[in-house]
Amino acid sequence: MKLLIAGDSLSMSRHADGISFEQIYAVRIQRAHPAMLVINGSERANSSRRIASEEYLDEYLRPLAPDHVVIQVGVVDCTPRIFTEGERRLLRLMQRVPLLRAISRAIIRAASRNRAAITRQRNMPMIPLDEFQRHLQAFILEARKARIDCSIAIVNIACPSATFLLRNHGALELVERYNAALQTIASEAGSQVIDLFAYTRQHPESLLADGYHINAKAHQFLYEALATHLISAEPNLRSTA
Repeated sequence: MKLLIAGDSLSMSRHADGISFEQIYAVRIQRAHPAMLVINGSERANSSRRIASEEYLDEYLRPLAPDHVVIQVGVVDCTPRIFTEGERRLLRLMQRVPLLRAISRAIIRAASRNRAAITRQRNMPMIPLDEFQRHLQAFILEARKARIDCSIAIVNIACPSATFLLRNHGALELVERYNAALQTIASEAGSQVIDLFAYTRQHPESLLADGYHINAKAHQFLYEALATHLISAEPNLRSTA
């Protein structure tokens, strides 16, 4: 039995913040079910665009042909941005030129200090909602091509903290809109949504200081919710932990 987690940094360890490998839900699932092959295909700054790319599909989904898939992307897609994609590329190029590196860093620092005002003015997520939906639908279609009876669970986007919302104008509205899209996608695909948004809204202490990454408490919630989902999809599956 094989499980693929197509996630972003929320489903990864964060050692600087005290979140070890042993605490993340991927490792807890593996320990509870030693016979299951758990592949954590999570990547920092991962997005719907990335998991639907040919590179990601060929690296993870197609060769694995998993029985179960957990999708946890969205915060990268929907968080308000201070730079356009073209501006980000230009700044990266400037970083490579010694004479321009200091200017690039100064621009980034200045924009970061004024993040709230810039996001209010620009109102610009990284990936538009319609594109986000298309990418996830394409990924789910590929998962079912790889294994027709693949079960899919979608972890929705966490509720950002008050501090995060102060720095990112309109972020809560965007999270809610993208989460609504996730619910629609899940319903169409016959998949389950794991409601991390509701949990983190009720338990804001389950967020790290940055206001959107999750701590061990939220990983425990996701482990328990996903364990229930997996047992429902595989009635003979029982924890050996």
